[in-house]
Amino acid sequence: MNTGLQDAFNLAWKLALVIQDKSKESILDTYTSERVEIAKNAIQSTDKVFTWVTSQHIIIKLFRVYILPVILILILPFLKRQRGIRHFIFSKISEVGIHYRGSPLSFHASLGNFRSYAPEPGDRLPYIVYKESGISVNIQEKANPKGFHLFILTKTISFYEIILVAEKYAHLITMETISYSPETGNLFKKLGLEDGGFFLVRPDMYIAYRSAKPEASHFKRYLQRFLIG
Repeated sequence: MNTGLQDAFNLAWKLALVIQDKSKESILDTYTSERVEIAKNAIQSTDKVFTWVTSQHIIIKLFRVYILPVILILILPFLKRQRGIRHFIFSKISEVGIHYRGSPLSFHASLGNFRSYAPEPGDRLPYIVYKESGISVNIQEKANPKGFHLFILTKTISFYEIILVAEKYAHLITMETISYSPETGNLFKKLGLEDGGFFLVRPDMYIAYRSAKPEASHFKRYLQRFLIG
């Protein structure tokens, strides 16, 4: 189900942009490059599990019916206490751990220096909570599912030229500026930024482009590859 929903969402927003003359048709080719391997892996995994569950081989059947339940009873309390294991299982089942770093939409989509742990183009926008006027905010809730969302995080660098480029795509890109403060410091840290930067987020909440530099020409060339201004 999760695979099917992500397949539909991945293709739907791209089709919508092409139909509305907001994107070039070449963006549709990225659907296959992003989703086909995930679909193959899901089918292979499901097939293996189904074969194991329905196997009538005497040894497999005895293990499945009598031994596995005991093992699960013994290890489940331990697994519940392991946050890392719980997170790994959740990311696999929900598929929020999937990335599109090898997608054409992620090529030449990063500029400047980021911390090694910073999310990259093709990664899902991480769940990050920070303060906004004293109120806790999850950055994922701010992303625009009907278009691209540009998060500009300012500290010591001006991104005025970036704003001018994005304004030419106002029909497609929603902009938001977040200034550095003690309340937003956690957001800057989790995104791997020191002096500021910006992230362009796709409608499906995956990062399309990131930059720690106010270089407008690089950003402009990226947008022109797929979008219609």
